[in-house]
Amino acid sequence: MVVKNQEYIKQQNRREVLEMIIRNGPISKSIIAKKMNMSPTSSTRIVNYLLDSKLVVEDISNGPNKGKRNLLLPNKKRIVNICIEIDIDTVTIALINLKGEIISEARVFAATMDASKVVQVISHEVKLMTEKQLDGDEMVTGIGIAMPGIINPSTGTVKVSTQFNWKDVPLADMIREATDYDVKVDNELKLKALAENHYSIRKESSLVMVGFGNGVGSALITNDDIYRGSSNASGEIGHITLDPMGPRCTCGKYGCLQTYIAKDFLLSDARKSHDIESMEELIEKAQLNEQWAISILDKAVSYMILTLNNIVRIYNPSAIYVSGILIENHRYIHEKLENGYHEVDAFRNGDLKIELTQLKDEGALMGASLMIQRHYIEHLA
Repeated sequence: MVVKNQEYIKQQNRREVLEMIIRNGPISKSIIAKKMNMSPTSSTRIVNYLLDSKLVVEDISNGPNKGKRNLLLPNKKRIVNICIEIDIDTVTIALINLKGEIISEARVFAATMDASKVVQVISHEVKLMTEKQLDGDEMVTGIGIAMPGIINPSTGTVKVSTQFNWKDVPLADMIREATDYDVKVDNELKLKALAENHYSIRKESSLVMVGFGNGVGSALITNDDIYRGSSNASGEIGHITLDPMGPRCTCGKYGCLQTYIAKDFLLSDARKSHDIESMEELIEKAQLNEQWAISILDKAVSYMILTLNNIVRIYNPSAIYVSGILIENHRYIHEKLENGYHEVDAFRNGDLKIELTQLKDEGALMGASLMIQRHYIEHLA
């Protein structure tokens, strides 16, 4: 156990030093030692390891520093993460470097969400993108995948995804076999929260990411890490039962929270009395002051506010970030939600920050990048 703990601490220190160089480079070894509260010997050993692993380089843009050690920079031209977000009908693929900069990105329509077909799409697109964008000198850390559902992050198995109707799909193994890259998979909201916390200028003691879109979910970050629960199912608030006599949910139960908020349920409600094709059309009707449309959207927003209030009661976070296509793609709904923030006690009292996600639709990709990058660092020899 002692050996295992020592190895874990060593990996954590390597990751933290690398992330400090990524955030603050060019930076010297002495400043790293001071900021990390390490001895010069320890910081030098870690930096030399990162240099040998090609994860960082010495800054010689102005020529070698005479009599001094060169400053350190992340080797963003050398290390590349392949990042994928799987969503309803679409697969987004990106190459992201150590600095979190997107080198290339492509969004592909998926005609079917059958798991084997999705793997074929991913394999094909990864091959196309890497052949076109990489020249062979880069080190690819692997593939990080973000998607909705309950995932086993250790094995990359999708235990259940009601949006895709997947159950016990060994996604990481399937993509690893198809691409020959190492693969990590996790829930999209958990990865969005991880990225928001990592790239945020102001560090929060605890942060909750809430998603309102094709489904409803949340993710908690505390002590700079994802809170998972015993089986990585923490945050599945969309399936909290509000009314056992309510609408049937995609999970098979009745009256789940997401049946009052998620996009398809709102459209289904609208179609009971009107010929509506899309959220854009429903919002347009509300903006034209048609009361039936206003009523549907106001009801959904009231449940969003209820969700935020309950999250505050359960987690007591210092910040909540709201995300998802209903909020990010539809200003009308976002403004209504913002106008309701005062109903959240902690926000009204000044003890809570509620904001729109800063990373928006890139959040899941950025989180997938961090996940596979950290996995790569932790498993270096």
